Amino acid sequence: MKNRSFSFVALLAVIALSIVFGMVLGDRLNAPPTALAWPGVALGANSAPLQLLPALTDTGGVRDFADVVEQCLPAVVGVANTQSAGSRERRRGDRQLPDPWHWFFGEPDSPQQREMRERPRTGYGSGFIVSPDGYILTNNHVVQDADRLVVRTQDGREHSATVVGADPAIDLALLKIDNGGAQLPALPLGDSERLRVGQWVIAIGNPLEFEQTVTVGVVSAKERQVPLENTDSSLTTFIQTDAAINFGNSGGPLIDAAGNVVGINTAIRRGNLAEGIGFALPINQARNAMEQLLRSGRVDRGFLGINLLGQGLTEAAAEYYGLPDSNGALVQDVTPGQPADRAGVRKGDVIRKVDGKPVRDNRDLIRKISSRRPGESVELELIRDGKTITRTA
Repeated sequence: MKNRSFSFVALLAVIALSIVFGMVLGDRLNAPPTALAWPGVALGANSAPLQLLPALTDTGGVRDFADVVEQCLPAVVGVANTQSAGSRERRRGDRQLPDPWHWFFGEPDSPQQREMRERPRTGYGSGFIVSPDGYILTNNHVVQDADRLVVRTQDGREHSATVVGADPAIDLALLKIDNGGAQLPALPLGDSERLRVGQWVIAIGNPLEFEQTVTVGVVSAKERQVPLENTDSSLTTFIQTDAAINFGNSGGPLIDAAGNVVGINTAIRRGNLAEGIGFALPINQARNAMEQLLRSGRVDRGFLGINLLGQGLTEAAAEYYGLPDSNGALVQDVTPGQPADRAGVRKGDVIRKVDGKPVRDNRDLIRKISSRRPGESVELELIRDGKTITRTA
């Protein structure tokens, strides 16, 4: 009887350990429902323009995806981020996360645990070459807090990489590798604004360290708002795709059927049996930030100097202002001396369009304005006292 009781307890212990181990391997302890697709940035400046390739034209015919992939694969790279224990602690901050490894390696202060904590660790992501002289786009979270970055090209060669600049707000980073003056294969950048829901796309990257993996799907939706850690959801929306994306795909390209990059694979939805829900940063948003990163190592965003009605335009507000629908952003206050004030925007104006493009809501207006560089002019279409007027800010 005593032996049977001991066996039962032992069995329960084994089951408990298996569950914890499975949760650790599955990365499901304290995991957000939307996770970045990967398990002290040094800023720089360069005034030389990028040698970007011209976008490829879609001929309208059916093109074999194998031809597209064969053309694009040489420009897709792996990115290895090695972090010391100190870097990991800085990233972790004061958060006290549960440490299930003590089940296997002893208590936190044991020699085994100290060895585990002090050992350098390497995470893997993806990227793609955008300029033959060695500039690479990837996600910021792929390179964040790195003590050493190594880029592996398709031919198996490894290059030390430096971070030219990063824009954490939209999870973008620009890297540079030295190829000894030799020209590298690069990918042309397309136009993510022209993407259509249902359009074929190809994702290429290194999921779970399986290098040069290709998956195919469609654009499932556009302009998705995705709450990602350390990013500003008011500044960007994402392309949703069912092309399979897994950990390690982060930073890799999402490519259209012509062979142009239309997005940067960034995140996946997991939990609740989610399947085929991945998100990519639109390349148009990345392109503007990339050019600024090259120039100054940072991104400066345009602003109008206004406050908007917090809840946005409700149907009741639209009816009160005599609008045909609830699209637009209601100006609640204008900061004196700022661009909107100088342009003649007033409290109570409803901003309906920016450079002829409709404004859906507050977030849409913020994204349209913040994508511009400070000093650029925009044409605003306003509704004031029931009349349509334009102002240039």
